[in-house]
Amino acid sequence: MIIILERDKITQKIKDKLLKKGLSLIGMSDKEIIFIKLKRHFR
Repeated sequence: MIIILERDKITQKIKDKLLKKGLSLIGMSDKEIIFIKLKRHFR
């Protein structure tokens, strides 16, 4: 799952919460921040 957010609406506090939820920051541009969430299956 890929999540793209507008950079000017995301504070550092929100970014930290997203990282704690298991999202990984994969890219940043002038206007966007891109996170990815990987589903892992353990057997």
